[in-house]
Amino acid sequence: MKIEQMMEGMQESEIRRSETEPISIPNADCIKHACCHEGCETTATLYCEQDGEFFCNVHSQEDHKTVKRKRHSLVDAKDYREKLQCQVHLKPVDGLCTQCDVFICSKCYIQHSRHPLQDITEVETEKFGEIEEVLSTLQEKKNEMTSILASIELEKETFRKTRNKCSKTSMQACR
Repeated sequence: MKIEQMMEGMQESEIRRSETEPISIPNADCIKHACCHEGCETTATLYCEQDGEFFCNVHSQEDHKTVKRKRHSLVDAKDYREKLQCQVHLKPVDGLCTQCDVFICSKCYIQHSRHPLQDITEVETEKFGEIEEVLSTLQEKKNEMTSILASIELEKETFRKTRNKCSKTSMQACR
């Protein structure tokens, strides 16, 4: 059930949305996840639902060798967003309570009905938009740095030529 469906019948004054409060979204909404092992820079391919951690293929196999951990449910890291569940009712999340900063399911809605709520697809769209903005800014900074580096290299070459020219001139003057 979507947030819009849950809010049907409520008065407009009861439905508040907050666009000014910052919302922190856990790693689940990121495009790529890093392996949980310190020092491992490999992109995670699996998510362990029992451990609540992302793993690369190598560390997933290493960490899940024991009899007890072999029974853990490993899902594709890309599909984790679809597996995101309410921590109270273990049901799929439908939205985000921006006041409490928690994901909520349809059962949680009653408890959070007077809080500002945001539909999960809106949260996802908003966060992906923010990521695109950051990536665009990073690309601009990268281009600036590349230009500055090229300028520095040109200055270094000019300096080398001038130094060599001065060296030759001083050697000729000493003769």
